[in-house]
Amino acid sequence: MQAAHMTRRAIAVLAVALGAAAFGWARCTTIEITDPGPLTVSLTATPGTAAVGATVTFRFEASGTQLETMTLIYGDGALDTIPTLLARTAQGNRAHSYAAAGTYMARLTVRDASQGLLADTVNVQITPAGVARRPAS
Repeated sequence: MQAAHMTRRAIAVLAVALGAAAFGWARCTTIEITDPGPLTVSLTATPGTAAVGATVTFRFEASGTQLETMTLIYGDGALDTIPTLLARTAQGNRAHSYAAAGTYMARLTVRDASQGLLADTVNVQITPAGVARRPAS
C-alpha cells in the first residue's frame, strides 16, 4: 500500500503499530482514528408552497468534524441560530410562517472548526391567503 493512497484511519493505525514495535511491545491495543468525512449540509422545506400565515417546516441535517455554528435564514429577515456544541452531526426541524406572499430563499449556513463554511438553500413559494395551494410536482 502506497502512503499517498492511505486513509487517515490506516495511517493512524499504522503509526500506533509502529510505535508499539519501537518499544518492543509484543501486544498492543489498536487505536482507530476515524475520519468524520467531508462537511455536509442539507435543508428541505415542507410544504414547498403554502399560504400566508401557514406553517412551513424546515428540516436540516449537517455533519463534519466540529460543527461550530448553524444559522437558518428564512429569507424574510428572520433567522434562527441553531446550537451545535462542536458536535460531528446535527439535525432537526424549525417551523416558520411568512407574513407576505412571494418566493423566499431560505439558507442554512454551517461553520465547521476545521472544514470552513458550507450552505444549502431551498425556495419556498408563499401564496396570498385563501389561494389554493398548487400540488407539488
